[in-house]
Amino acid sequence: MRRSVTLLLCLVAAGPAQALRCDGGIVSRGDDTYELLAKCGEPSYIRRVEGPIVTGRVYDFFGNGYATEYLDTPYEVWYYDFGPRRLLMKITVRGDRITRIEGSGYGYRGDGGGER
Repeated sequence: MRRSVTLLLCLVAAGPAQALRCDGGIVSRGDDTYELLAKCGEPSYIRRVEGPIVTGRVYDFFGNGYATEYLDTPYEVWYYDFGPRRLLMKITVRGDRITRIEGSGYGYRGDGGGER
């Protein structure tokens, strides 16, 4: 019982992934795509997102929200599949910089490969 509680507390304290470890090294938020490609190789899949992104609301003097601000900058989500024993990683890229790194369940590659 004590181990279960300790493990649960460690998982809660871990938070979201801030870095990705690949065979070529570690990449983190703020790194450019050149470093990502050099350290992790080509992604398994790239999804381009072009719709407007809500960045916030504009408020009047009384604090009432009356308009929504949008950012129309396209961005990409790069997927790295390192196999069924590691997490499938989603890397959000805006411009040429990594803005977000998150795990998304376990990978799918049957050969356990994917690391470069």
